[in-house]
Amino acid sequence: MALIQAFRKMGYTAENGNRFVTHAFRGLFSTTAYNILGASSLAVELQLAHVEQNKVKAAYHKTSLRTALAERRALLQQYADYLDELREGSSEGTN
Repeated sequence: MALIQAFRKMGYTAENGNRFVTHAFRGLFSTTAYNILGASSLAVELQLAHVEQNKVKAAYHKTSLRTALAERRALLQQYADYLDELREGSSEGTN
């Protein structure tokens, strides 16, 4: 299910005064991952399903799928922990 469909199913619709775009959630994740959590480009771009457009860089940057997925998994746990801390009232977050 797409993110926008999930929000609509929960009742978050423009008709109810909730105006947002799902791309903002991707941007929030990216900004938080880079600036607050200090995540690597590999993990963030993998999570966002971005493909390296620079063919030369893509040809030379080879990381095993196991390494990449482990880094991505760790980032998602760190992000979830950060969101939990915010929900619990910590204004500082993880770092």
